[in-house]
Amino acid sequence: MTCSRARFFWSALLSAMMTIAGCASNNPAAPAATTSAPAATTSSDDIADLAGRVFDVTSTGIVPAGGIPLSAVVVPAQCDGACGRTSSFRQFDTVSGPDGSYQFTGLPPGSAAVFPRSPLFRPVCGAGADLRRGTRLDLHITSIASPQGSPFLTPLEISGQVFETTPAGRVGVSGAMIRVDHHVPDAQFIDAVTDGSGFFSICGIPSRWPIGFGARKAGFQRRYTWQEFGGNTRLDIELLRANP
Repeated sequence: MTCSRARFFWSALLSAMMTIAGCASNNPAAPAATTSAPAATTSSDDIADLAGRVFDVTSTGIVPAGGIPLSAVVVPAQCDGACGRTSSFRQFDTVSGPDGSYQFTGLPPGSAAVFPRSPLFRPVCGAGADLRRGTRLDLHITSIASPQGSPFLTPLEISGQVFETTPAGRVGVSGAMIRVDHHVPDAQFIDAVTDGSGFFSICGIPSRWPIGFGARKAGFQRRYTWQEFGGNTRLDIELLRANP
């Protein structure tokens, strides 16, 4: 091939490659291939982990709780409370070791709540953390048969009454289930049940997250409300009777 023909060949080839590149840039599928490429390489900022210990709060003291099934509900960092879909969180499961230790690895950055998956225990207070590398979070649980209060001062407490308005006035609704979510609906944080007068108290509520409070009981319409809290707060929830 002569020099003139070689110049013509490479010039034509370069022109064709530029034309193909120009067509690809107008293809809506092209950016997807570009943005998905980083997923193949995971940086340290894309992975978080969570570890700690589970303690059983008893009437005689606090002891490590081994063999407790645990769940961590993680809301990714890109969800700022406006996601509004149950698919925007993920659940991870593990079991505490003999000394009460637990660990979740390979978590997405975001926020997490940890709670026991046992019919015999419930959390004393809510346990939540913003995830990063080396996050630690201890969980205190107590027997449902003989529940104990929190042995420590907790950062934030929400208390109030679930009630209905009757011709005789305001009446507490006993045995109503209080479901607390963090960031998005159904991202479980902690549960509670109202006492005989309809009162409840939940500790360990984070001040930096939007919190969803749901109250329900058979025969009543479910009530659900979102709120952020900056300190201890009284929150009363009115339930209406379900239509007969």
